[in-house]
Amino acid sequence: MATQELPLVRAAQPEDFQQIMQLCAQLHEENGAADVDWPKVTETIIHGINRNHAMICVVGAVDSIEAVIYLNFSTLWYSDEILLQELFAYVRPEHRKTRNARALLQFARNTAKRLKCKLLIGVISNTRTAAKLELYKRQLGAPVGGFFFL
Repeated sequence: MATQELPLVRAAQPEDFQQIMQLCAQLHEENGAADVDWPKVTETIIHGINRNHAMICVVGAVDSIEAVIYLNFSTLWYSDEILLQELFAYVRPEHRKTRNARALLQFARNTAKRLKCKLLIGVISNTRTAAKLELYKRQLGAPVGGFFFL
């Protein structure tokens, strides 16, 4: 059986800004755990598009983005070792039966490997959390720890 190729993950460009902001609104509507501060979101997205200690990558062409991932460079509170941290990954509902989520996860893993740093990535979700965790386990291995949000 031939292996199905993963969709192309590309670096976001300035012309993707409006669509990425729309995806952020959808993500917040689906999984938002606190009130949204749109100026803060705007600043964060601009940092990612401009590759200012961060990167936003997408699946799909300009004006038809199907999925997005935001990765930034960070440190743990007790170390100066740089790691790659996922802030969010989102696949539009109409594209969830595709291989887009796998492509985003593989991209994050391969980027961390190429940069020779650790990857901090996880699931914070209000919908289909167990299924998302299973996908992450299949793609990335066993999780470390867990979150509780009250």
